Amino acid sequence: MDYFGKQLERTNKTNAADFRTQADVAAEEILISAIEKNLPEYNIVAEEHGTMDKGSPYSFIIDPLDGTNNFVLGIQRSLDLWAPGFCFCGLACGRLEAVINDGTELYDYAAGRLIALEAGGRTSDFQGKPEVLDDNDTFMLTNGSSIHEFLVDNLTHSFS
Repeated sequence: MDYFGKQLERTNKTNAADFRTQADVAAEEILISAIEKNLPEYNIVAEEHGTMDKGSPYSFIIDPLDGTNNFVLGIQRSLDLWAPGFCFCGLACGRLEAVINDGTELYDYAAGRLIALEAGGRTSDFQGKPEVLDDNDTFMLTNGSSIHEFLVDNLTHSFS
């Protein structure tokens, strides 16, 4: 799979800024093939191929090329500060106090969210209730400080 730095064909998904390339599809197919060969009973939630629900309590979440825009431009590392995984890792290491997630796709934030939670992060919906993971996930994750209550107080009025 030698796509980096080459001219890639873009296929729009929802709009011109949300696209996939043949590199995204090829990388995801390699990962899905390996999972299905070694752990065929596991669910797969894949950015390009969708959800393969096999009724398992375990799921693999696949974002084959985190940062397709950068990949197409030939940038080897993600420089986008808005990238959810990057933001949650910033929270985990103490560079950020809070991250608000409003409808980001699961495969874009799952790994970073787990890292932040394992580092002691605190999560809830915007009203301070326990977070419910769904297809259009909306939640906040903080470093556990008083910023959480401050955000709940202020977001409750903004999103109710």
